Amino acid sequence: MPHPRTSLASLSVALLLVGACSSTASTPDGGAPDGGAADAGDAGDAGPKGPKGTPAGSNSNACLADLGLLQPACPKDASSGLPNAACCNAFKKFQEDSCGCSPLVKTVMGNDAKGVSQLDTLVNGLNGFCPTFLEIQVPKPNCADPITLSGISSGAAKTYNGGKCELSDAQMDNLRFQSAGIFAGVVKTTSEVPYTGTCVDFKAIVASMAPAFEADSADGKYPYIQVPYGIGRYTTLKSMAEYLSIIFPVVNKAAFRVEVSTVQTPDSMLYFTPDGANIVSGNHGTNRVVNDCVTVADGYYEQTFRFDGCGTKIHGMDVTVNSAAPSQPSKVTVMPALVSNFLDVAGTTTWGPVDICKYHEQHCTGDNQQFPDFAACLDFMKKLPLVSPACASAGKVLGGDSLACRFKHHFMIPYEPATHCFHIGTGKADIHNHKKCVDTECADADVLGGPMNLLRPANAAETACLTAADAPGSTWGVIPSEWPVVTACP
Repeated sequence: MPHPRTSLASLSVALLLVGACSSTASTPDGGAPDGGAADAGDAGDAGPKGPKGTPAGSNSNACLADLGLLQPACPKDASSGLPNAACCNAFKKFQEDSCGCSPLVKTVMGNDAKGVSQLDTLVNGLNGFCPTFLEIQVPKPNCADPITLSGISSGAAKTYNGGKCELSDAQMDNLRFQSAGIFAGVVKTTSEVPYTGTCVDFKAIVASMAPAFEADSADGKYPYIQVPYGIGRYTTLKSMAEYLSIIFPVVNKAAFRVEVSTVQTPDSMLYFTPDGANIVSGNHGTNRVVNDCVTVADGYYEQTFRFDGCGTKIHGMDVTVNSAAPSQPSKVTVMPALVSNFLDVAGTTTWGPVDICKYHEQHCTGDNQQFPDFAACLDFMKKLPLVSPACASAGKVLGGDSLACRFKHHFMIPYEPATHCFHIGTGKADIHNHKKCVDTECADADVLGGPMNLLRPANAAETACLTAADAPGSTWGVIPSEWPVVTACP
């Protein structure tokens, strides 16, 4: 089962023990503590599979769940008191699942202020404290055993990718988790860049993403980020960085923004699929549009990070509509609500056609010009359907020959006009010979749709707000095109 309390939004867990419990933080020979996070990667090329319902080669999901039980049961620091029976019993289960051997848990828990592993501190401290002071015996697993004392796979063996990988399953989980964590950190850090600034440093964003993803493939198809409802499949690091930046305030200028929360909730989770090839991460956040005029609070976001073969870097990432975690198969993410809000904003005259055409006037000149003047541009945009009928039938409402598609693309115009000006035009190919916002996108198998029945119309409060924002002299702030111009840094 996926651990319901650990997500990429929180990569460290405070489980410090009192000083008396940490007196055995290292073994006399300087090696790993008994049952600690020793390297368990030399247990052979293949190992037995765990019982049905557990990951074939790993105890990662079990250990994340066990860690979630330890967190509230054990004291965080010396001021919180001594460990009690609940803490020791939770630790007993933790050790029965060989979690003290898990490199993933070691990464999640991190180090203390002195650089000492919090996992080592916990294992050594409770190994001594629980039997001595509470007479609760705790096991000390052999980190090289492929099967834990509880009977699940420990991750010590090498079963992923048909046993062809050099690293153990536990080591693979840990490195893949770190790659997903790097990307999550990039999104959080970059999305918090304020509206001010004169340029967006896409080269720096690409450089910060590079440690998390595979290198660009020769055919330009990988790595990728895929988002449903026709938002798109973006391949190569440069393209991924550009379109990911649409959610950044400095790029869309308050048209919409996503705030991912670090507060854990019962359905925040991290789940490793049994073959180790995918990590599903879910967490909560708030979606705001039109300078906070419309807010979807406490929305559930989920993404699946995919890995290829024995690789530990991300091969691709899919944003999901329906949860991919076995524990919540009927759960719907916030994506339909976010897309509905996006369509609502695109459908307003001021934030949609007017803003798109102002971007065109400012940035699409010379060979990049698509319309002879502002009036012609506005007339063209107003005659477009909000959603392409051809794409609607495929659930790709932000693709095809539509206003919504051009609204999606217009935010990127200042950063590469020779590419993105053509995407809001009449269907001509850009400098890469790509055509965007044309109905051939609707049948593109690489562009993912979404369930139309989950989209919703604006409610009364949202409609009133959007109507006010669309009015001349709106109190909801200036539209994106009226902000100081921000381009791509050289």
